[in-house]
Amino acid sequence: MGLFLRQADDRTKLQNRLAEELRERARSVQQTPGKQPEVTSDLLEDGEQTRPAGMILTLLALGICVAGVVWVASNF
Repeated sequence: MGLFLRQADDRTKLQNRLAEELRERARSVQQTPGKQPEVTSDLLEDGEQTRPAGMILTLLALGICVAGVVWVASNF
């Protein structure tokens, strides 16, 4: 038990190396402003509409839930 607690407190060499690599990547992304995509209205216009089948399935699931609640309420 004591060894498990001690291992949780200490970071391994691999963890330290990975943390340092992630910090370096974050710094490089911050230094190159052109890498991050800009959110424009063009990106928002490319969204897809929900198909009618999705709406039908949603209403069916809601109806089943309501029927289940009514059935449970009528049995008590």
